[in-house]
Amino acid sequence: MSSMQTPQRQDEQAPDQQLTFDYSLLDEETRHFVYQKTVETQGYLKRTAEDVVRIGLNLRAVKDRLPHGHFMTWAKGELGLSRQSCQNFMRVAERFGERIHRFGAIPISALYELLDAPEDVLRQIEEQHIPLTRPAVRAAKEQARQGTVEEHHLTASSEQMPDDTALLQLRQRIMLLEQERLQLSQEVECHKQREREEPVLPAQVQQHIQALERQVRELSAQRETLSRHLASATSQARESVLERNTLSHEQQTRTRWREHTTEFVRGGGMLLSSMPSALMLDTFEAEDWTRLEQVEQVLAQLLQAIDRIRHFSSHTVEAG
Repeated sequence: MSSMQTPQRQDEQAPDQQLTFDYSLLDEETRHFVYQKTVETQGYLKRTAEDVVRIGLNLRAVKDRLPHGHFMTWAKGELGLSRQSCQNFMRVAERFGERIHRFGAIPISALYELLDAPEDVLRQIEEQHIPLTRPAVRAAKEQARQGTVEEHHLTASSEQMPDDTALLQLRQRIMLLEQERLQLSQEVECHKQREREEPVLPAQVQQHIQALERQVRELSAQRETLSRHLASATSQARESVLERNTLSHEQQTRTRWREHTTEFVRGGGMLLSSMPSALMLDTFEAEDWTRLEQVEQVLAQLLQAIDRIRHFSSHTVEAG
């Protein structure tokens, strides 16, 4: 193995300019292992999605095998890879691994865009609900992020919003304060009546009247504060209900869309399988031709609607 030749990269340079790795620094077993991975990785550098994963796995294997400080020397000398490129390859391998074959012929730029995508976006890619382009992936990530923010906002609002029990307790507290305020007001009025009937009231009675008046003012202030709090809480509850109803309507719309499109695809397949042949057209009656025209009109309207959706979708993706 000591006479083993250094493998050449795909972007082969002139011999005097070729950067190579010094395999003599390694023991025989490690030298053979690294040499084999070098040849494999050079073949993978055509950069399909699955090749990116294989490159990342090889880079990780060699990095774990080489002594500390030799990895980048090998990667630059044998493969012409920068540190950032190595990290990208290894991140793709760690994130996707054997899952990569579910993504189909995804471009490398879109693959890198998926590195920080949430699981829901990856699942949509696997189910082919998202085009395999970088702008489409970026738009899906942004949509998922906005959905997460809205969900967090709704959760936070629901946590801060008083529940029905708290609102009921507030109302009961206001009623008790109002009853106490009325009772004290009656006592104050009673003492004032006595004051009018008696020319001079004892100082103790006057102090008691003043104390009662202060309590009435304090209770009135508390009642006003609680009333404002109750009004605010009721408004928040109403807004939350309206917001939940709006989200529920959107979910129902998506559900109906999926059900109807499924039925349409199934029915369209059945219609295609039962289309009359040219020989059968001679037996067509007026009603049959009318039905054919109706189908044609519906399909024309459907194609126009699809064109509008695609036009809007393309503008949305470009804006993203």
